[in-house]
Amino acid sequence: VLTLGLDTATRYRMLAGFFRPGSPDRVIVGFEGQESLRRLSAIIPAGQGVVGRPENGTPLMWALFGTNTLYRSIPIPTTGDEIVIGTGFDNLAGRPDVCEALARHDIRWAIDSKHVYWLDRPERSSGLEDLASNPGVEKVRTDGDYTLYRITACGMDERTRA
Repeated sequence: VLTLGLDTATRYRMLAGFFRPGSPDRVIVGFEGQESLRRLSAIIPAGQGVVGRPENGTPLMWALFGTNTLYRSIPIPTTGDEIVIGTGFDNLAGRPDVCEALARHDIRWAIDSKHVYWLDRPERSSGLEDLASNPGVEKVRTDGDYTLYRITACGMDERTRA
């Protein structure tokens, strides 16, 4: 609506700069990242969910591959299971509410990445940082900038392997 008052060339530059940025670090997920996420999504059984920081592009797994992702946009909502998981995932042993939220959404996998496109409200996903040091997950595979983990806490390990 705002762009209606602008001429065609200006609208094109604005939209192209946002959706096709010239700087490689401003791409949500490039082709290599998409291929990494595609290969990792193939490991996740149909219907089982995955959680990852929205800022690294993992929500696009839902749109691109049909993978059940907890987050499907940026930013994370401020209420509900999404914020409980986003802020409490790093303390699975001490947060039964996080385990209950994971179970409600059938989230059995997690993805971590050093890639960050847009760090919007990082406090909402602070529990999903540095999954390698989280004792409630087990590394499955690294592909490019992304690492897939199986959630072993909360009794998820038995359900994931079943």
